[in-house]
Amino acid sequence: MLEMDFSLGTMVTVTKTKTSLDLRYCDVFISVFPADKVAESKEILDENIYFLQQKINKKLCMKPVPKIRFEIDRTGERVERIDELIEASNK
Repeated sequence: MLEMDFSLGTMVTVTKTKTSLDLRYCDVFISVFPADKVAESKEILDENIYFLQQKINKKLCMKPVPKIRFEIDRTGERVERIDELIEASNK
């Protein structure tokens, strides 16, 4: 398990991963709470990507080891917007 230091009260969760067919890249989707800490949290992850990649390289017994890229999972925001629209249409 990898732990990183984020701002107090910030929760960053890996929601899904998507690996390219040739196994060269892995997009790691993250969810951040509270929403106003998204940019800061992604910046911390991007700044530490070399360290994280090295940890993964040591743990996995495969070649090539996919290079990780962090993406923000916007699913929660879309769900919230759909809920707002449904609620507004019911009025």
